[in-house]
Formats: sequence, structure tokens, C-alpha cells
Amino acid sequence: MLYTKKMKRTFKGHALDQITQLKEKYCVSLNNPIIADIGANIGYWSESFLEIYPACELHAYEPHPDNLKELKQLNDGRLTIHEYGLFDSDGEFTIGMRSDGKSNNGTYGIFNKENPTSVPFKNANNETIRPNIVKMDAEGAEPNILECSDFFSETKAILIELLHRDDFGLNQKIENNLKKLGFKYKCSLGRNDQLWLR
Repeated sequence: MLYTKKMKRTFKGHALDQITQLKEKYCVSLNNPIIADIGANIGYWSESFLEIYPACELHAYEPHPDNLKELKQLNDGRLTIHEYGLFDSDGEFTIGMRSDGKSNNGTYGIFNKENPTSVPFKNANNETIRPNIVKMDAEGAEPNILECSDFFSETKAILIELLHRDDFGLNQKIENNLKKLGFKYKCSLGRNDQLWLR
């Protein structure tokens, strides 16, 4: 069983709390926002966005086939599921899933080659949407996605998960790229979750 499926109720509770803070405490209460859930996993963030922002247009990006099986069970006219990941170029990547069952599609999925699966990725700048709110948990692809300035041109808030064990030095790259895009660190909303606003 997917670890996140087992923990969905707990994870969804955290997501609801963070999104409620985003809307109420930090006043990101846009009318009809376009929201991108990058690294949508099995959909607990997407479900939470749909609850807190009922007039939103939500785009969920998830390349991993195991996660997609669960994500596709969400049936909502406001949700568009994109069966690929975002990156700063088009292509296919091999991503891994840890066999110890302690994570879903692997800590540092694009670097992990255990139980490999080949999945498609697309250049974020070529997407037709320009989201107002972005949630990003992309298993190591975050610095590359944040190179896509066109995609983020209308973004006011980014909820991003940094790496707890940053074995690849990605957190500093993520922070530098967020600053290059004009975002400012607002606060920590969870163990590894940060809110950046512009």
C-alpha cells in the first residue's frame, strides 16, 4: 500500500490547516483563483484546495502511475489532472520508489533509482495556465520548475515543501530561485513546508 494512502487522513488534515492559514491568516483570498498542485500525489492537497477555494480552477500535476490511480478517483469538474510532471524541459525521467514503504514515490524521486519507473515531464513555461497559487512537492524537481518564470508570472503565493534531508543541496537552489522570481519568505507552515509570497 502507498504510504501516503495509509496516512491520507493525517496528511489531508495538515493540508487543510495550511491552506486555511493561506486564505485567512495571510489573506490570499482571490476570487476564482487558478491553482496548480505540482506533485499532486494521491490528491489530498487537491481535495483540500477544492474545499477551501470552492470557486477555484485546479490543475493537478502528477507523473507517477501508482499515485495517478488514486488521484483519478477525485471526480470534480473544477479539477484537471495532468498525467505528467513539470520541469524546465520536455522529456522522460526515471523516478524511483523506495522499497522500504516509508515514502510514496521516493525521497528525491528524480534521484532515486530504486524500483524505477519512466514518466513524462513537460516544460512548465509551455503550460496554458498561469496559476495564482502554487503548491509544490516535486521530489527534487523544484529548482528546475522554478526556472520557468513565465509559468509563475501571475503567482501570488507558493506553498513549497523543502527537503528534510537535503543530501543534494537543493534547498539553497530552491530559495535562490524563489528570490529570483521576486518571492519573499513569509513563514514555515509545517516541518518542511514554507510559504512564499509576492
